[in-house]
Amino acid sequence: MKVGIQIDRSVRETEVLITAPERSQAVEALREHIAAFDQKTLETLTAYRDDSAKIIDAADIFRS
Repeated sequence: MKVGIQIDRSVRETEVLITAPERSQAVEALREHIAAFDQKTLETLTAYRDDSAKIIDAADIFRS
């Protein structure tokens, strides 16, 4: 699979185009994943310290 980014300052909205030799389950799953990406909000983060990981709610993070 080839992946690239093309910057065009004249466009107003990001567009993702999947080019494939045929429609397949993998292609459809990729399309669904990309479409859902824009709808997701960040709810949790995984924080790592030494050899342990902890799930943190994004609402619990403060920024000053």
